[in-house]
Amino acid sequence: FFKTKEEIEDWLKKMNIKQYTINRNLTVDVYDNVNISQKELKYIPIQFRIVTNDFYCDRNNLISLEGCPTKVDGDFRCNNNQLTSLKFGPTIVNGNYECEYNKLTSLKYCPEVIWDFRCNDNIINTLEYCPIIINGTFFLSDNKLKNLEGCCPKIGDGFYLENNCLES
Repeated sequence: FFKTKEEIEDWLKKMNIKQYTINRNLTVDVYDNVNISQKELKYIPIQFRIVTNDFYCDRNNLISLEGCPTKVDGDFRCNNNQLTSLKFGPTIVNGNYECEYNKLTSLKYCPEVIWDFRCNDNIINTLEYCPIIINGTFFLSDNKLKNLEGCCPKIGDGFYLENNCLES
């Protein structure tokens, strides 16, 4: 992570992020959308804390969600990266959560309550750590699931899990 307020401000300007506060501990709160998609990032060099709208970090080369906010009031999107874990991702997402086209094997560290949850095209083999409530639709196609043990007890709209290895 950057160590000075000036380095953080320079990076935020380069990423076209405008409405923000840099806190004393150098975490960043943003009062707008954050879209750092398609920036060829291998890592996020600052620590976001709260984003009051959407946070997009998709189509990069991220191997970790370190630096992501802990709370996103809108949608969170980290599709098309090299992620093997959701560790360091937000624990509160008040919109949709998208983590498709990664190398995830587990749902560990995902939020407990979300709207649509899009996890297609990973290598998830268990529903352990699944959210408690998915208010919208759960997309889990093209993974390695063998059974539905541990599945979310409440799914609002639908559940898609084509092209898995379901045995029961």
